[in-house]
Amino acid sequence: KLKKENDETESKLEAATGAAEVAKKAQEAGERKRQELQTQLELAESAKDEAESKATKASGDLEDAVRVRAEAEAMCSSYQKQADAYKSQVDQEQKKAKQLEERLENVGSILRTVQAHCSA
Repeated sequence: KLKKENDETESKLEAATGAAEVAKKAQEAGERKRQELQTQLELAESAKDEAESKATKASGDLEDAVRVRAEAEAMCSSYQKQADAYKSQVDQEQKKAKQLEERLENVGSILRTVQAHCSA
C-alpha cells in the first residue's frame, strides 16, 4: 500500500515537475516575445521621431519656398512696372522725335519755297 502511495506521489511529482518546466519555458518564451515587442516599439518610436523631424524640415522648406516665390513675384511685378514706365517714356520720346521730324520737313519745305522764290 505504501509503495502504491509512493508511486502515486512520485508520479504526481513528475507531473508537477513537467508542468513547472513547461510553465518556465512558456515564461521564457513570453519574456523573449516581450523583449522583441519592446525592441519593435523602440524602433517604431525612433522612426516616428525621424518622420516628425523630416516633416518639420519639409514644412520649413515649404515656407521658405513660398516666401522666395512671393519675393520673386514682387520683384517681377516691380520690374514689369519699370519696363512699362520705360516703354511709355520711349513712346513719348518717339512721338516727340516724329513731331520734330515733321517740323524739320516743314522747315525744309519752307526753305525750298523761299529758295525757289529767291532764285526766280
